[in-house]
Amino acid sequence: MIDTAKDSVVATVSVGIGPHCVAVTPDGSRVYVANYGSNTVSVIATASNSVVDTVSVGNGPEGLSIVPPPILTVNKAGTGSGTVTSLPSGINCGPTCSAGFTGGPTVALTATPDSSSTFASWSGCDSVAGNKCSVAMNVSRSVTATFNSTVNKGDVNGDGQINVTDARICLQIALGFIQPTDKQKQACDVNGDGQVTLADAQEIARFAIGQIGSLPAFISSSGVLAFTLPMLLLGLVGFVRKRRNSAMKWLRKRVIFILPLLMGVGLLLTACSSGVTTSVLVFSHTSLAQTGYGTLTLGVAGMPDGGLASIEIKNGGMSFDPSLFIVTGIKGLHGFTVLASVIDNSAGKVSFAAVNPSGGTTTGSVIEFSLAQKGIGSSTVKIDTSKLVLGDANNIAIPTGSVTVRSETISIP
Repeated sequence: MIDTAKDSVVATVSVGIGPHCVAVTPDGSRVYVANYGSNTVSVIATASNSVVDTVSVGNGPEGLSIVPPPILTVNKAGTGSGTVTSLPSGINCGPTCSAGFTGGPTVALTATPDSSSTFASWSGCDSVAGNKCSVAMNVSRSVTATFNSTVNKGDVNGDGQINVTDARICLQIALGFIQPTDKQKQACDVNGDGQVTLADAQEIARFAIGQIGSLPAFISSSGVLAFTLPMLLLGLVGFVRKRRNSAMKWLRKRVIFILPLLMGVGLLLTACSSGVTTSVLVFSHTSLAQTGYGTLTLGVAGMPDGGLASIEIKNGGMSFDPSLFIVTGIKGLHGFTVLASVIDNSAGKVSFAAVNPSGGTTTGSVIEFSLAQKGIGSSTVKIDTSKLVLGDANNIAIPTGSVTVRSETISIP
């Protein structure tokens, strides 16, 4: 035996008469020697440098060839994930999805789904019994195990529904506020890019309010994916609309800062005076009469468990008279950001989903709508509570039956 690294003899092994040629297995574990004079082939184990077998063959063997064993390849398909193992050992797929099996044995494969998947089917087997597959390895073979995911895309908290609370959890994951489970990551990743991002939270919010009809929905790079997390932070700041004259501009700048404070105090006094047995969702507004422009603010009081952290009004659940005014914009206040919105000024309907990823609001304003006058008269802004979804800072649903939802009448003389 020769050490090829050093080109030196490390052992001498006695074989048959007239050794004529040598063949080495690809892994180097065996050396085969054709013995021309004794009509045999000696099998040498390189680990011990000894003959472990002698095989009788025809007269005068003078050539050898190593034929690789048949290869069994396992493929995995489907929306889920899992592992396939073999008996005899060799495949653990997982990382090792193909192996050679000498001697033509029958290999038994077992498919084991991950916790968020189920095993669906085998293909390419000689026989199947449940999650087990038998394959006779007289030639190279390929089989496929199919796993299906049990994760409902968008249903991040596993309550059987897809709403604004799920969108908030995804946004918290995207911002690094919480560490997700594998199942939550799969449920959040609705666009299938392998990551949880703002885009996923927005898409879930769109589905929740009825803006899109199904999930998963793939997003083009020219669309919402361009809306990055830094833009989310900028969206929390808001903007001041240009005013028509300097006097009103002075007043309106101060109203923007004073109104939320006054509204919060008013809501708190209202809650206290009624003994607060329920939480309150209520509007307030600034007059449109002077300039034709104003704001409608949605606020809360007495919200439980860390405060309101997510709100969803779906399928046009907020209504108004569009002959009196129209809604020209919507934005979040006090840490809330609007993930999705649909404003239908022809029908007088608004849908939106908004969240505060970092906390909740117990008492105060959360959403502001920009209004533009269209006519003269009175209009009552209402919320259909059957289309209202609320969530607290712990991502637990706030029952709408425990919340008093008040309408707001806007009059323009």
